[in-house]
Amino acid sequence: MSDEGRQILLRSSREGGGDLFWARRPSADAAFEEAESLGEPLNLPEERDTDPHLSPEGAVLFFASTRSRVADIYEARRVTR
Repeated sequence: MSDEGRQILLRSSREGGGDLFWARRPSADAAFEEAESLGEPLNLPEERDTDPHLSPEGAVLFFASTRSRVADIYEARRVTR
């Protein structure tokens, strides 16, 4: 959870092996909107992407992926907000 409980990063197998998704809601008391895939290049077809963790300032996403054939840790940095 981030942004005072209004956003959540998660892993889901709804589109196959395992991809990263982001869901938002207008307030901490509201229901979450439909989760959206983070898409490529973060989610790669045929790879298992999992365990998303956002840095405290929200600029860096750390996640595990099998894209190197073993589960390694990757990072993605936000370019714009």
